[in-house]
Amino acid sequence: AELQRLFLIEAVKYNVLPLDDRRVERFNAEIAGRPTLVKGTSQLLFGGMGFALAAVVLIGFLLGAELDLLAYLASRLFNARVFASIYGWIYGIYAVGFGISPYLVGELRDRTGNYDIAMMASIACLGVAAAIALGTSSLLPGRRAGHAASAGPAKP
Repeated sequence: AELQRLFLIEAVKYNVLPLDDRRVERFNAEIAGRPTLVKGTSQLLFGGMGFALAAVVLIGFLLGAELDLLAYLASRLFNARVFASIYGWIYGIYAVGFGISPYLVGELRDRTGNYDIAMMASIACLGVAAAIALGTSSLLPGRRAGHAASAGPAKP
């Protein structure tokens, strides 16, 4: 009885009552009375979601190429003897960041009431990562800062 009383106090405090045990209805936006955010080829954005589209595009690029780019750069910047160790560290740091970011985004959302700061921070971090990746291209063998690799022997 005491746990039920404490549960009801917390449920009222966090505005989760009434409890809803319907399963199928919650996943169908029309039945649940929620707007459909993506319908066909159009997308509905609400106020405060201005950064969402840019973040989704950048995250899509990141998820499509991050590990390939990390492996490529590590293989070019470090010799084969230390590649596995270096790539392991890089991937480990990436995995920790990927694992902890949902928690951090949730904390920012809970503290500020919206996702704006989290989205701006994500965009800034992705921009820094892109700048670092572009900056390492001058360190690759056969490249000089500001110059493309030569296509062949120099002509007299």
